[in-house]
Amino acid sequence: MRKYLEKRENGAYYIAEGYNEKQMVAAGFNNVTAGISAGRKMIRAMGDKFSEAVYGVKWVNGYAVYAACEKQEVKKLESYIVVNSVGELIGKGGGLWSKHTSQKLEKIIG
Repeated sequence: MRKYLEKRENGAYYIAEGYNEKQMVAAGFNNVTAGISAGRKMIRAMGDKFSEAVYGVKWVNGYAVYAACEKQEVKKLESYIVVNSVGELIGKGGGLWSKHTSQKLEKIIG
């Protein structure tokens, strides 16, 4: 089951989505939520804390990282695929997952 963990750093909000909880915790994420429905709910609410949010997603070592920050601070998302809506964010995240086959994931998470 996919796990969703979060962290807040430097005025940005991040959610990691993946199977290897230990790896995500080691990267500074915490507050585990399990299940795609619950995780999508977290992701949809990411921008609620910002007056004008911008979103990004990237693939890191076997898991996806979703990010949100204020639009004027978009430089914080420099290495991310940047989008302007949560719908686009979830779509791009799904695209990253589809690029990584279950065989590749097996090699990554063991």
